[in-house]
Amino acid sequence: MTRYQAEAPDAAGQLGGNLRDRTRARTDGRGRRNEVRTAPRNSPAKAVGLHALGGTPFAADARDALRKVLAVMPEQERAAADEFAARVQLLVSPSPSPEVPRVLRDALSARRVLRLVYADARGATTDRLVEPLGFLGGEQWYLIAWCRLRDAVRGFRPDRIQQAHRLDETAPPRLVDLAELDTFGREKAGLSEVVRSG
Repeated sequence: MTRYQAEAPDAAGQLGGNLRDRTRARTDGRGRRNEVRTAPRNSPAKAVGLHALGGTPFAADARDALRKVLAVMPEQERAAADEFAARVQLLVSPSPSPEVPRVLRDALSARRVLRLVYADARGATTDRLVEPLGFLGGEQWYLIAWCRLRDAVRGFRPDRIQQAHRLDETAPPRLVDLAELDTFGREKAGLSEVVRSG
């Protein structure tokens, strides 16, 4: 197993995403170690997980993270990971989920208001200002947002969003418990619960 370390955070406090072999980078600039530990057998697991993220708000970021981990693996471990991955085949859906537009994730992360042109189930379009609150997903993903047109929380299917523009306006805090959303009788779990249970 090889240890890899993340580069020091950039000025905004975000990790730059570059990983280095531990022999070249020791700390994050503040004396804390930023390590990613991985083994060759983990790479196919990451790739399978990535495949499952198709059509989610996180697919592009997951692909980027996997490429970065693979890029810093020593050649021998990379070859072992490639050999193992060659023995795994994935069934591809005949109708893959559409990608969730990155602007939705970026607006949620930056707490910015979005202007959407949205088509309902009948195809009628409306122009809406929404304040992103989170994502709800499974087979179908939804942007959960405070809709200023309806003055209420609404779910927006990304495949029905015809246009999305992130505004410079900061979305005000909303006291909305996403765990209380009506999910039509389906169970839901927060991402933090899923990560802890693994």
